[in-house]
Amino acid sequence: MLPMEFAGMRKAARLERARSLLEQVQLDPEKQSRRINKLSGGEQQRVAIARALANEPKLILADEPTGNLDEQTGEHIIELLSSLSRDHNTTILVVTHDRSLAQKTERRFRLQQGKLSEEAVRPRVAAGPDRLFSATDGGPGIARFPARWPECVL
Repeated sequence: MLPMEFAGMRKAARLERARSLLEQVQLDPEKQSRRINKLSGGEQQRVAIARALANEPKLILADEPTGNLDEQTGEHIIELLSSLSRDHNTTILVVTHDRSLAQKTERRFRLQQGKLSEEAVRPRVAAGPDRLFSATDGGPGIARFPARWPECVL
């Protein structure tokens, strides 16, 4: 709720928005009052995603979003990020070493020995416009976003 407080949102509106976001990331809103260290790794990651969405950003930077999660929970987090990017019209830039995660993105960039290159991606049939991008192999990358976004160096 802190990001919404900094944005000047009233307490009642913050509580309702927090409840709604927790439901969107498939967490029981009753867990809102729990301390973060009492949640599982997957639950903590979903709380982080909800917090990132709190003020409706157009861009979310996700550094190793599945790094400390088991495979099944990691898959769930990626599916969640993908659906939320569509539902909230948000671009998500994922930085990862996980090639299976990178394979699920719309565009991929690889940083190797200081050189950045875009990897070819096979077209996918999707229900909506996914905006998941990845920069793989250890560090900062460049992502070119849809036409309305300027080129961004991270």
